[in-house]
Amino acid sequence: MQKGKSERRDQKGTAIERLERRQQFLAEASTRATEVVAAAKPLYAAFSDEQKKVADQILDRDRRHTRSH
Repeated sequence: MQKGKSERRDQKGTAIERLERRQQFLAEASTRATEVVAAAKPLYAAFSDEQKKVADQILDRDRRHTRSH
């Protein structure tokens, strides 16, 4: 059977609960991004100019692909 709107809303939580879950998700994502940047900086610094160019192209392509979804 199909659940009513109020029952579906209760399973997702209140607006505040959803905001808190999103806040937690974003905080964790920020921590992961900080860790990736810290690991990537020395690696990128060791690249040749040609390797940096390729890395920049790959990361730009990945960024554009992620934003389109």
